[in-house]
Amino acid sequence: MADEIWLSLFLSAGLCVGLPTVIWALYSLRRHQKAGGHVSAFIYSLIASDILELLLSPFLNTCFLQGIPSHDRSPCWMLCFSFAGARICGLHFHQLVAFEGVLFLTYPKPSSHFFGVVFPTALSLSVWIFVSGINGFTTGYIINLIFCVVPVILAIITSVLTFRLPRSSVGLLSHKRSGFKVLRTALSTLIVLYIPCLVIYSMDFPGLDSESSWLNGAVAIMSLRVVTEPLLCVLVCRETYKCQTHAETETQTHDPGSG
Repeated sequence: MADEIWLSLFLSAGLCVGLPTVIWALYSLRRHQKAGGHVSAFIYSLIASDILELLLSPFLNTCFLQGIPSHDRSPCWMLCFSFAGARICGLHFHQLVAFEGVLFLTYPKPSSHFFGVVFPTALSLSVWIFVSGINGFTTGYIINLIFCVVPVILAIITSVLTFRLPRSSVGLLSHKRSGFKVLRTALSTLIVLYIPCLVIYSMDFPGLDSESSWLNGAVAIMSLRVVTEPLLCVLVCRETYKCQTHAETETQTHDPGSG
């Protein structure tokens, strides 16, 4: 029962702090769009996974505290399945948001064409469908390993891109600083909230005890993702928009034909 109370406390904390954070993020993203900024499908998907977790948290909390069994196909099992799916999607969208933001800061023009509307939207839908299908029908070791490894690979690529950002001018130095802000925020969430659970699944599976205190603790800590991920979304939008505006200003300043 101690583990259930521990999970309940973190779910409640995530709900109480995460709900106003998500509302603030939606308001900020709306203002960003009105100002002419771009909001990627990855960001919308990440916020959607946070909202889904917030909606399911009170019901899952009730299941934990009342000790309702989560046997196959029971209502509690369906809640756990949907909750886990939201978190797995959130893990991947979290890294895609950071990757897209840093890639834009590194290669602004190619990224704006490549990461337009169609590709991020198609990839986001594919992630939702793939995770929902695979998570619902199999829990094999290879599938769990894929879910763990792919975001880590994205994090490594994002880190490499950030360190490759040039700093030969004031404008490019600003890009590099923005890249490190995004990278720090993304890695903090990944290492503190996601990595413990990923390590437990990767090292102990198969034969992992679903009632393990270590696993329950890692799952509980992950509840705080609904606080950090909306912050990452707003940060990526602000930093990319700031650098885009700075680049346009520099272009107009150095353009002989400009007014």
